[in-house]
Amino acid sequence: RSWRLLLELELPLPEALQLAASATRDPNLAEVGTNVAQRVASGQSLAESFQRVGRIPESVIPVLDWGERQGRLDESLQLLSEAFDQRRELRSDWLQLVMPSVLFVVIACIAIVILAAVMVPLMSMGSLIGSIGTGGGGWGFGVNVELGGRNSLGWIPFGLALLWVAHRYRRRMRGHRTLIFAITCAGWVLLWMGLLGMLGNLGGGPIVWGAVLVVGSMLVNRLREADRRGILALILASMRRQLPLVPVVRAFAVERSDELGYRMERLANYLEEGVPLPQAFARSGNRLPADAMLAAELGMSCLDLGVMPQEMSEQQYWLRREWHVAVGHLLYLVFVTTGFAVALSFVMIYIVPTFRQVALDFEMSLPASMELLIEASDAIVRYAGWLPLLLAELTAFVVCILLIAWFAGWLTWEPWWVRRWMLRYHGTIAMRALAQYVDNDMSLLYGLEKVTQRYPRNYVRQAFRAVLTDVGRGRPWWTAFREQGLIGRVEEGVLQSSQAVGNVGWALREMADRITRRLIFRFRVAIRIVFPFFILIVSIPVFLVGMGIIGFLATLIENLS
Repeated sequence: RSWRLLLELELPLPEALQLAASATRDPNLAEVGTNVAQRVASGQSLAESFQRVGRIPESVIPVLDWGERQGRLDESLQLLSEAFDQRRELRSDWLQLVMPSVLFVVIACIAIVILAAVMVPLMSMGSLIGSIGTGGGGWGFGVNVELGGRNSLGWIPFGLALLWVAHRYRRRMRGHRTLIFAITCAGWVLLWMGLLGMLGNLGGGPIVWGAVLVVGSMLVNRLREADRRGILALILASMRRQLPLVPVVRAFAVERSDELGYRMERLANYLEEGVPLPQAFARSGNRLPADAMLAAELGMSCLDLGVMPQEMSEQQYWLRREWHVAVGHLLYLVFVTTGFAVALSFVMIYIVPTFRQVALDFEMSLPASMELLIEASDAIVRYAGWLPLLLAELTAFVVCILLIAWFAGWLTWEPWWVRRWMLRYHGTIAMRALAQYVDNDMSLLYGLEKVTQRYPRNYVRQAFRAVLTDVGRGRPWWTAFREQGLIGRVEEGVLQSSQAVGNVGWALREMADRITRRLIFRFRVAIRIVFPFFILIVSIPVFLVGMGIIGFLATLIENLS
């Protein structure tokens, strides 16, 4: 940004570059700027100088090369500064987006580990007490899981070394991307195995491994989504300035030695073959949310008008954040409920009968809480009451797996009850897209046809196809929107009034913002009401079981003393 301002003051290119680099606090950047300035002064081109000096992102070079060739260097610098700012904002948004949900998952896994650590000694104690009271061998339960022992720690430096080699030599080995990708995968596998082995030896075994894999998958997949959004934003900005897309995307691929770099290389190949941008994203395996894909579609169809509908994707950030927080809370509830259900099943099926036999052998008078626990356990075991518990645990486990897969980005399918509720969310994205068409003097009917053809979700396309059918029969479009569940009666009245005064684009944006704010408010209210209520429901049986076991142990200690 400083370099662009100095160029606008008509300073010579080497002098402006050296002044801009010396104004930064980073000594490495100042050294790079000085070296590049000397090379430019000696007659080398700007892009070649940056490429030879290195230590800068590879994606900068094709943009600077285009600006230097077209005599629009200030515009290319503006584009790069905006791209870096947006990448930083996306990383910050990613951190704010995933941390609450990840924190809840970590807390739930820690609670399950603590519960398992408490239950195993309790089962062993029940076995010991049963053998004392009955003279038999009792029963025992133990968990002993290892993954490589102390030797697993040696995998961590090897994994880090492989990752460093892949990062260090990825530019020199551009023609061997498969080898670089294989080295990167091997480095990550060794690093993960070392971490899992170290954590498994600390305690918790498979529970800790599962927690680490779940949390790591969530972080990595959402970070990949943020990076893909940043790349898409730069591609749309490059299209608006008529920049060649293939060198920009291929430069991104050279920057990355991981799976995303491999997918960017495939994206560059598809673009070089002439495949349109949205289809190239889909074929290369770069999955994007519906708002980002629709932004790419509109960027292609409205390119001649200079439209870059990037704000469509940005305005959905807060709604996605609340949705992910709600999913994190639900995932926390499912984790804790499943763990407590398994623990209560063990208590009622194994521990309570042993305690009852001990009470009969020692002729103990049990407290009321323990008698209630024994009666509940007998009813569950005798009348097959464990079947509903087993079905509930299996259902909770399946829901947990689906939530993890959805949150990590592996699952994009939405069931019918989610589709009905999410239709309003997708409707706000489509309404902002329609506002883009209306603001560029296109008819609303044309925008409806484009959204119907290009929206990534099939059930949303079906809803807009029904809207088009109703409009073709002479029904007002705002009424068709309401009948398909896209808007309410208030939004219908505002859109009808906007049609009369000629500010349909503004009304579509305002109503989309209103629906988004209302969805966010409902999310927050539901989280603040439902979450404590479920915590209270889960804590009641845990409290009763704990009181029964503590009362029994107190009575047993009193009789033994």
